[in-house]
Amino acid sequence: MSDVLDPAPGAELSDRPRPILFLGVDGVLNCFCADSEQVTGTIPWLPADSRRREEHLNRYGSDDPSEYDGLTKERSADIPHGMRERLARVLPLYEPVWATFWFTDAHPVLAAHLGLPEQPWPYLAFDGHWKLPAIIQYAAGRPWAWVDDDATFEQRNNPEAIIPGDALIIEPRPSSGLTDEHVDELIGFATRNAAR
Repeated sequence: MSDVLDPAPGAELSDRPRPILFLGVDGVLNCFCADSEQVTGTIPWLPADSRRREEHLNRYGSDDPSEYDGLTKERSADIPHGMRERLARVLPLYEPVWATFWFTDAHPVLAAHLGLPEQPWPYLAFDGHWKLPAIIQYAAGRPWAWVDDDATFEQRNNPEAIIPGDALIIEPRPSSGLTDEHVDELIGFATRNAAR
């Protein structure tokens, strides 16, 4: 199950940069539905990146990272059946970025179960609750798609965020996550952008 899936047949890229795919975890890949498989990953207790390490140490009242040497924690996700194949159809057309409160935990926990490469994807650094302003800044004018079960809530609470015309926002139901219909939308969006 740890083998990386091959790209979908016919998934061809133009010379243009691929659109960015900002991908959430909870409600997108991690869903509480009957047709799912629970997966668990063990990760270091202390986050790897320096900003999150500092936040973690401040939150738990320690300034000595060595206190956490060798400590691990487990994270679990319920991945709907077929999710691995859905991602295999979409990912060759996009430059993926984790956009999730899982931050650096997402890739080590989910990669093997979803057929993702071993090399972690970048993750979106965002402050507070809002991902949308950070997405617009990260994309810096490039076409992008965002899949998140709270997208409408985010848009309503960030009225100053100007979403460009070359963006696609998909809001899955948390009970089903990313579906075949969403995948078709993502493929269509990437294909149209490649043809421009």
